[in-house]
Amino acid sequence: MDVEMPKMNGNAVARLIRASEKPETPILAITGAFHSLPQKEIFNEVLPKPFALELLRSVVESFLR
Repeated sequence: MDVEMPKMNGNAVARLIRASEKPETPILAITGAFHSLPQKEIFNEVLPKPFALELLRSVVESFLR
């Protein structure tokens, strides 16, 4: 998810997921914003924008293993 989103930022969404019935759900943070940095301890991976699509693919594949 993008860290900068309307209504609720990615950090808040990730905290809700971690507190849910499925806290082990892999969460990837994507950000280009430097004023709203991801809280790295609640994400499995953080990718800064811009990123190579191959890197995104690699991260998602690692989550699926």
